[in-house]
Order: sequence, then C-alpha cells, then structure tokens
Amino acid sequence: MRDIEPTIQEWEAAIGFLTAVGQKGDDTRQEFVRLSDILGASLLVETSNGAEEGTESTVLGPFHMTESPRRERGDSIDLLGTDRP
Repeated sequence: MRDIEPTIQEWEAAIGFLTAVGQKGDDTRQEFVRLSDILGASLLVETSNGAEEGTESTVLGPFHMTESPRRERGDSIDLLGTDRP
C-alpha cells in the first residue's frame, strides 16, 4: 500500500471487492483461496517455501493440455463422447 498510495476511493473500491468475494464463499466454495490463486499469491508462497519438496505447482491449471485436439467452432469438447449410458 505504501508503494501504490491508493486514494480513499480506491481503497474503498478494493474493500468492496474483497467483501463481495467473501460473500460468495461458503463451506464448500472458498473464493479467497481462488482469488489467491488468480493473483499468483498461492504460487509465490509455495515457491518461496520449498515447494520443490512436493508436487510441482501448476501455473496453467489442472485441465491444461499441451497437445489439445483441434476443434471447429461448435464441436464437442467431451473426450468421452456423447454415447454414455
């Protein structure tokens, strides 16, 4: 906060945003954790605290595919197909 020196209005807007994020959370939906991931705070903390000892953090997300199949607009993204019982 010292570096960016927000105005009172900017600080109030930030508090409003954080309040709205908090209100979306519940026992099964942890929006502050998601916000931490989006802002890069989770990765920074893991990296600076020896994350190399465990599973490598992913910046791309758990569903990223290096070789994603090419699809045309409107094609299904369901890799299992639609013929499921």
